Amino acid sequence: MTLRTAIEVRDLRAAGKMADDAFAEVLVELGRSLDKLVGLRPAHDDARRLLGHLRTEREAMLTFLSRDVDATNWRAEHGVRGPVVNRKTWGGNRTDAGAATLEVVSSVLRTAAIQRVDPMALLGDILRSPVPIVAPFTGLTPTPP
Repeated sequence: MTLRTAIEVRDLRAAGKMADDAFAEVLVELGRSLDKLVGLRPAHDDARRLLGHLRTEREAMLTFLSRDVDATNWRAEHGVRGPVVNRKTWGGNRTDAGAATLEVVSSVLRTAAIQRVDPMALLGDILRSPVPIVAPFTGLTPTPP
């Protein structure tokens, strides 16, 4: 079974076209397929490295079938693409400290955008705080889209 199969199963279940007992059987079969895959011992270094990573992540690989999370991290990777490229090319920062600062500010701005929180008001509150604080994303009133 493949990731594509797992995604098809997820979609069938979400559409109400797969009974719980059939879903449970497919989960077992997907688990067996994963175990067979991660049990391979390839000769090529890159394949060994990939399978080592898959072994480490084995328990989390089918999480999207039992919890409301995306099957891939594409959305998260896409969301930080700009700041990562900026950071990797120094993006105007000439020091490691500047790059680290850009990383933190970019993360706060992206999280604010996702939660529809006014980033300027949020940064203003953080900068005016007399003591260091964590961005208070929970409990804030989102700004209109």
